[in-house]
Amino acid sequence: MDGLSDKLDKEVISTRKRLIDLNQKSLDVIADILQKDSKAPFSVQLTAARDNLDRTGYKVPEEVKVEHSFITAKDIEELNENSKDVNTDYLND
Repeated sequence: MDGLSDKLDKEVISTRKRLIDLNQKSLDVIADILQKDSKAPFSVQLTAARDNLDRTGYKVPEEVKVEHSFITAKDIEELNENSKDVNTDYLND
């Protein structure tokens, strides 16, 4: 089994190297598409621009985390009492 795993690892590394070699060409294509005088359809230009922004850290968040809590009347009373203690301590210093 180790031989099979080694072969897969080598294929993955080989594939990654080939993709890395294509990076500059890919960037050149995107740059050409984004030129004002490009004959590429607007939808292609928009997709290229969006992909570029996504890959450089400006991707729209895919999920929004919302946290909330409920404050009861008792919680408010406790907060008010605690703030009185803090204010008193501060004024006495």
